[in-house]
Amino acid sequence: MVCSSASRDEVGLVLQRRGLCGGAVARWLGLLLVCGALLSCKRPPPEPLVKPGMYQSSPEELSRLWHDILAACKADDRNRVHELMRSFVMTQPELTSLLGPTQGQALWARYQAMLGSLVNAGAVELVAHVYEKKYDDISVTRVDQLPLAEQADTDRAVLAALVNKPPIYTVRVKRKTEAKGLRYDFFVYLDGYWRSGNLLGKFLPPAPAPASSAASALAEGAGDAGVPPSAAPTLPPAASADLGASKTPTEK
Repeated sequence: MVCSSASRDEVGLVLQRRGLCGGAVARWLGLLLVCGALLSCKRPPPEPLVKPGMYQSSPEELSRLWHDILAACKADDRNRVHELMRSFVMTQPELTSLLGPTQGQALWARYQAMLGSLVNAGAVELVAHVYEKKYDDISVTRVDQLPLAEQADTDRAVLAALVNKPPIYTVRVKRKTEAKGLRYDFFVYLDGYWRSGNLLGKFLPPAPAPASSAASALAEGAGDAGVPPSAAPTLPPAASADLGASKTPTEK
């Protein structure tokens, strides 16, 4: 509530005309201001830390965003980590634009729960991981350009489910001397933000295994005594060891 001096003077004149003066007028004015503040004044919601376009659509910019998160982790600034990661959350129209109306609607509630866990408890856990493991590096990989054999089952499931084909990335928080660490997937640039699909690949229909893997499995089955090629066992989908929880990934 914004109260001008003119409005206060007008209220004072009204009270004086009604026979109130001096301290009584002051008390009435104070009471009116307090009541007005309680009834009419609402704080505007806090401005989000990440604004549209603050980080651009290149993999270098995704890396810059994650280096900012890493720096906040090292400084034990958990609120900043939370605020930066909060920009990962897609809106429902964004999710639908990626997966189509059927999958977007079916997975929306699950997605909200997973991302809520990721950017809240997961942000705190990430700070602890960085401190304990001495992580000091970020690695960004474009998944949709990897050979099929190098894609995880969840990667292939996501790529098969997309109704359009934007670049898809994964991020690792790790030590510079190591190739692996904490793997976060997947990231896509939408409407001026880097958004995360987190664990959605686990809940999408599995994509066919790469041809080389299928051929290898068929050959192994055919070589077993008494097992005809047509009865060769299919390979079970590999567990996503890189992302074992909805809050923070497991170390891999």
